[in-house]
Amino acid sequence: MRRRTKIILAVPLVLISLLAVGALDYSVDQRRIKAEEKAIYSAQLPLYSSFLKPGMQRIDVEHELRSRSISFRPNYEYGQYPKDEFILLKRIGSPVWYCSYEDITLQLEFNSSFNPAHPEDDPLTGISEYRVLIDCL
Repeated sequence: MRRRTKIILAVPLVLISLLAVGALDYSVDQRRIKAEEKAIYSAQLPLYSSFLKPGMQRIDVEHELRSRSISFRPNYEYGQYPKDEFILLKRIGSPVWYCSYEDITLQLEFNSSFNPAHPEDDPLTGISEYRVLIDCL
């Protein structure tokens, strides 16, 4: 075989190898992020569930969080759940290439139809995991 033919055959093999390594690295990174999320939630969810009980009014939930120096925020950033509040547990690198970060949060779900005129009286209906991608293209 001529030298030129060998080079022409080698270039696609090198490109395929680079793509395979990149895909493997991405897959390993995805698994690492999922394991980190699971560890954070399994450690934090029982802690918050121990003192935040369904049926507590929003004002009592906020007072309890403030008394424990836990910062929370109403849903200004996340958009989908305007009446709920979120507790940021950790910000990690994004599992997808087009976003910079992922916020691992707890979503405090309130029944906003309970008394629309007085949102401070809304009862807590549950605490759930919530992930949101931040700083995306």
